[in-house]
Amino acid sequence: MHTPVALQEEQKLLPRREPARDPSSAQNLFAGGGEMGALMRAFDWTKNPLGPPDTWSPALQSTTRLVLANCSPMLLWWGPDFLSIYNDAYIPVLGDKHPHAALGKPLRECWSEVFPVLEPLVRSPLEGGPPTWMEDIELEVNRFGFVEETHFTIGYSPVPDPTAPRGIGGVLATVHEITEKVLSERRVLVLRDLSARSAPAKSAGEACRVAVSALAHHDKDIPFALVYLLDSSGEKARLAAQIGTTDCAAMCPEVIDLTAEPDRIWPIASCRAREEVVTVRDLAGRFDRVPKGPWSDPPHMAAVVPIKSNIAHQLAGFFVVGISPRLHYNDSYLGFLELASAQVATAIANARAYEEERKRAEALAEIDRAKTIFFTNISHEFRTPLTLIMAPLEDALAAPDQMPASQRKGLGIARRNSLRLLRLVNTLLDFSRIEAGRMEAVFEPVNLAALTAELASVFRSAIERAGLKLIVDCPPPAEPVYVDREMWEKIVLNLLSNALKYTLEGSIEVSLNSAGSHARLEVRDTGGGIAADDVPHVFERFYRAKNTKKRSHEGSGIGLALVQDLVKLNGGTLQLESALNRGTTVSVSIPFGTAHLPPERIGAARTAASTMIGADAFLEEALGWLPAEASLQAEAPTVSAGDPRSRSRIVLAEDNADMRDYLQRLLAGAYRVECVADGETALQSALRELPDLVLTDVMMPRLDGFGLLKALRGNAQTSAVPVILLSARAGEESRVEGLAAGADDYLIKPFSARELVARVENQLALARLRRTAEQQLRESEERFRAFVSASSDVVYRMSPDWSEMRHLQGRGFVADTETPSGAWLQKYIHPDDQLMVATAIQKAIRRKSPFALEHRIIRADGSPGWTFSRAVPILNSAGEIVEWLGAASDITSRKQAEQALLRSEKLATLGRMAATIAHEINNPLEAVTNLLFLADHSENLPESVHRFLQMADTELQRVAHIARQSLGFYRESNAPALTSVNGLIGSAINLLKSKISEKQAVIETDWRSDVEITAVAGELRQVFSNLLSNSLDAIDLRGKIRIRVSARGTEPGAACGETGCVRITFVDNGRGINPSIRSRVFEPFFTTKGTVGTGLGLWVTRQIVEKHGGSIRLRSRSAGPDRGTAFSIVLPVDATPALAAR
Repeated sequence: MHTPVALQEEQKLLPRREPARDPSSAQNLFAGGGEMGALMRAFDWTKNPLGPPDTWSPALQSTTRLVLANCSPMLLWWGPDFLSIYNDAYIPVLGDKHPHAALGKPLRECWSEVFPVLEPLVRSPLEGGPPTWMEDIELEVNRFGFVEETHFTIGYSPVPDPTAPRGIGGVLATVHEITEKVLSERRVLVLRDLSARSAPAKSAGEACRVAVSALAHHDKDIPFALVYLLDSSGEKARLAAQIGTTDCAAMCPEVIDLTAEPDRIWPIASCRAREEVVTVRDLAGRFDRVPKGPWSDPPHMAAVVPIKSNIAHQLAGFFVVGISPRLHYNDSYLGFLELASAQVATAIANARAYEEERKRAEALAEIDRAKTIFFTNISHEFRTPLTLIMAPLEDALAAPDQMPASQRKGLGIARRNSLRLLRLVNTLLDFSRIEAGRMEAVFEPVNLAALTAELASVFRSAIERAGLKLIVDCPPPAEPVYVDREMWEKIVLNLLSNALKYTLEGSIEVSLNSAGSHARLEVRDTGGGIAADDVPHVFERFYRAKNTKKRSHEGSGIGLALVQDLVKLNGGTLQLESALNRGTTVSVSIPFGTAHLPPERIGAARTAASTMIGADAFLEEALGWLPAEASLQAEAPTVSAGDPRSRSRIVLAEDNADMRDYLQRLLAGAYRVECVADGETALQSALRELPDLVLTDVMMPRLDGFGLLKALRGNAQTSAVPVILLSARAGEESRVEGLAAGADDYLIKPFSARELVARVENQLALARLRRTAEQQLRESEERFRAFVSASSDVVYRMSPDWSEMRHLQGRGFVADTETPSGAWLQKYIHPDDQLMVATAIQKAIRRKSPFALEHRIIRADGSPGWTFSRAVPILNSAGEIVEWLGAASDITSRKQAEQALLRSEKLATLGRMAATIAHEINNPLEAVTNLLFLADHSENLPESVHRFLQMADTELQRVAHIARQSLGFYRESNAPALTSVNGLIGSAINLLKSKISEKQAVIETDWRSDVEITAVAGELRQVFSNLLSNSLDAIDLRGKIRIRVSARGTEPGAACGETGCVRITFVDNGRGINPSIRSRVFEPFFTTKGTVGTGLGLWVTRQIVEKHGGSIRLRSRSAGPDRGTAFSIVLPVDATPALAAR
């Protein structure tokens, strides 16, 4: 084994190979090496132990090229001193060491801090050992001014060189930094541990302690941690958990007061104000002792991270964590701390939710206990006055001959309802005893078959009266059955009562049989059944299945719950099977013998007061669900003929027979009362004959009171019928709910007879007043509608600010508006007049004065028209505008006449002015023309002078042509004569031949017909000349003009008559006419030619065409490949009638 010194000595003794020196070899060697290639070309290698590059061995040169050309981080250590050569990808690994402390430097100097670690790994392949490979090597390097934790995947391979000792010249290192990957995986593990360990915490403090304990094995990322929770006042933060702060009491006080020097220890107040992470530096200067952490030097930074709650801008606490001195405090580190804080926040929130739920459960349990005590006490208190009520009632009923039948009937109702109330009180008392554990059961052998059959027979009369069949099959069980007799009676009677209530047709079957070691009672019915979603809840207290068919809506929802509790007290089990429209079966199983019962209660004496009141109470209540044997229709009331109430009819809907009977007797003396047992029948009655008032209970079968109210209000026939709701639900909320649903009044049971009668009469009186007012309003509206219908004007209604048109009858002038619309301005008003109309409206609103304006309008067919609109404001008693009523007259014809008169006067004025100008021009024009003729025929004139004179003559001819145009239109034209259209166009072409030549224009004629028409030839020649001249002005050099003539039968806008029409079209490919001015081209004196044109050509052309009974149309495009203009003229073949009319 050679030592490093021996290797150096051997290399010195070996003769150095002197290759041929090439001045450009260094440039070629480092060419294409990016930033490092440029640095190495500029590097002074003569001062480096490696020497000039052209003296390097071929192995060194080829390996250097390989390193520089590679995209992966690579480093070449050469020679026994491991001199460094690296590529661009390796630069980030070096940090601030690049390039001054790395390029060409020995390993000992470049990586002095980790040399003891790296040197053995590098030397092994250099001395012939195996290559080095490490997937994750942790190194503490100083490349950015501090000692940093880094992780690399490295591979060190020998580089063969025949010129070097042992044939190895250096070591090629492939380096991949994986620091970020390692940190990310490590931090994910931290977050996972936080999440997993904080789940079972039951309080906020415990959640914090569990969370920080999860950080114990992750001190490389979090050297220490403190968790402070804010108290309820938000002024103090209390230490809930800590880790890694042993012997550092100064930095972790138990309480931090945020009002007194809040940031003295940790900047918690600043963190809460900003709701973001606050960094604390120089921990050693801030505290006397700082936690050591896992590294050789303690952390010098910490971060205060807010712990958020589930309430916005309200923090739960603060997470104070140490920052590793070996890592960059960057966005990645900050994000990790925020995620860790979020995990702690989640743990705290879950723990507090659990704590709140536990407190809520304890509070509910306490409420339940208080409720049980209350029910026990109130049940006892009810029983005393009930006894004092029932005893006199029974004494009075025991002497039937001493009172009238009506009084006896009333007392019977009172007794039945007293029994019902007593049964309800006893049921509540049973519940309170069961919950308090004071329910006394006395178990004794009972002839279960006989007892059950006897109880069932009590219900036979009621069941058969309801049209149902009762089947009882109760053979004696195989063995003795021990039950509490009173409890068994309550079980059977409750089940039978339920079966009758929910079975509208079919049968009820009661059976008792032996099933193995049990006696099994089954009560089966063919009722409407229970929905699958409701079945699991039917044994819950106060639960009532929805949408089930039943005889009455009455009930507390505690019957089956009590049955279940009583069955359990007897050691039995209860089952229920049901399906919609298929019936229900309830099964009770009681074990034979006594093994399942507490021995001390078998044959024991009963000490508590009995709550059993017999089967009569159940039967009386059940009979109340059935229709009375007599008709429910009350006799017609006997009142005086002059009494307005003689016409009042009341529909009374009440499912309780006693209440129904009582209300009927109360109202029948003054009104016609029809009594029904449910809302659906009440609705049918109201639709059959409109009542004056509906008096209805809220809770009823088939259709309840709210459903009836909704149906009445939703029907136009019954929507105005007064409705009074009767309900046992007390409280302001119930009253508000009823009135909000549309009821006219809401009466809470119990109520006095006088109050009910007063409210009924009050609603009937209000209904009569309402009907009278409605009739008067209807008559007034009919008179107003008749007046409006007699008018031909448009009528409309507007909202106070005119933002909405509520109604408009357009009378065929404009479109109707049947429903309110906010788009009336765009729909009806011409766009150019919308601002004017809106301004006038605002002025009228401000002054509360009538609106009146003439403006343009969009008619029903979409064409523009004119209207005179006037609207007046309708004011309320406070002087505020509540509506506007208006009318609008069609003044389109008057406006058109005014415009025609104005246009006629304007044309006449223009004609007279044109004639005057023409006369004034012709005189000097004639003189100048003669002088030019004489001058042109003078002898010995130069040729250039002749040309100028001819040019002047041409322009004079143009002036003369314009004068003739103006004068010719004003004067009466010559008489019409038969003339050729093609010939007239040909003469126009000849007239403008010089201009055509000047433009080098291409004239194409398309004579589809050689038409002769009766017209004024001179005027039509003028038309064709004008159009051809305009086309020549519009086209570019060598442009094209196409003229087409075709015969037509009829044309819109032209008086073709029986002889038909002719169409003449001039089409050019010129520059076209801008869309913004196309509507003005036929106006007099409008021109696009500047000072060259007069603006009379097209105006005169249209006048001549319309004078002949024809029409002229313009089509033009000013952009694109198809740009150009087309003038299309349609003339009647015989223009004589049109000319004669003019």
